[in-house]
Amino acid sequence: MAIESLVLVSVVSSLNTGLYAGAGSFVFLKWLIVMGALISGIRTFAFRKYSRCIKLLIGSLLLFVSSLIVTSLFNSYALDVSMFKIFTFLLGVLAIIMCFVDSFYRYEYWWAWFNAVFVVIIVSSLPLTLLYVGYYLNGRGFQGILNQPQLYGLFVAVYGAFMFGELIEKKRISAFLVFMLLAAIITLFLSESRTGVMACALGFFFAVFYKFFTQASTRLGVFKKIPIVMLGLIVFLSVVTLVYGVDLGSAVFDFMIKGGREGAMQIVDSVETRSDALRISLNNFFNHPVGGIGFGLASIPAFMDVYHDPYFNIPISAPVEKTNIYIGLLEESGIAGVTAFMLLAWFIISRVARHGSLGALSLILTIFILGMGEAFMFSINGFGGFAWILIVFLYLRSDPRIRNR
Repeated sequence: MAIESLVLVSVVSSLNTGLYAGAGSFVFLKWLIVMGALISGIRTFAFRKYSRCIKLLIGSLLLFVSSLIVTSLFNSYALDVSMFKIFTFLLGVLAIIMCFVDSFYRYEYWWAWFNAVFVVIIVSSLPLTLLYVGYYLNGRGFQGILNQPQLYGLFVAVYGAFMFGELIEKKRISAFLVFMLLAAIITLFLSESRTGVMACALGFFFAVFYKFFTQASTRLGVFKKIPIVMLGLIVFLSVVTLVYGVDLGSAVFDFMIKGGREGAMQIVDSVETRSDALRISLNNFFNHPVGGIGFGLASIPAFMDVYHDPYFNIPISAPVEKTNIYIGLLEESGIAGVTAFMLLAWFIISRVARHGSLGALSLILTIFILGMGEAFMFSINGFGGFAWILIVFLYLRSDPRIRNR
């Protein structure tokens, strides 16, 4: 039950504070679950023989973490913070791997479980599109039952990419699949999460592009389903335009600038802020090209706010805002860390691409593309932990010996 508990705590700790003000208090509970899962997993994991697929995943993960430790030891200006973040990340991912290995043969159960989580988030958010609480954070971007529009966009982008893949591959299109896909598209646009929209579209596009040239069934699905999907989308948009009098051109423009002159000015400010942040990150990388400045640290030391535990003096919180996970990793761990991470990502993506479905590949690619606009992958709290649960699940699913158990 460890994986289910981790998923539930991730969702509950990210609930809309307009619906439940105590959502943030579950973070500590999540770490208790992680540590319990890790201890339980070690007890059974250490004395078994596992396939090359699992060994490769753990080996590449340990190689990446080792590169972070070594570079931080030599370059970090806040070594305790770097080490704490490295080991919390490692323990979280190892706990997920160990918990999945012993129960992975329940493949249909896990797909049903993850699908239920996404369905509950989207369906329970739909009524909030008509209420203020659905836009509680800023009054504009839709956040549904989650605590911010950007987070809702991440969840729905991942699910949307998977559903698009399922739509192409499935021989029969169910009404439920169409309904969920439309609900995901509508609420994703309402969230004004441009990162989510772009990642969903690109993840699906690259997955189709790869499978089109390597898998005959995907080519057949593309030729049969894409015209139907496009026609359905045109009809749907036409009905919306006629019934609600929506100017589609203005709606798309408003989405891109997040509404009106005020939104446009916020976009300009956001672009300037992100450009400045990326410029500082790249300058730090050029000054420390091999090992970076230390994992999980702010680009400017003066902006680093660290909160220590009053009893053990452990740096339990040191929030850092990075706009791009890959440039951030380049800054923090240099060429050594980025090379090790790319190797880990390559092992995961290439195996899912060869053995996974179109929906699975779309989902994996969307998660890694989301990292270009949101730095979440090294934080096990919230969406980061949920993303790694999906990554490990799809990676292990690609091992034929595990899949056929």
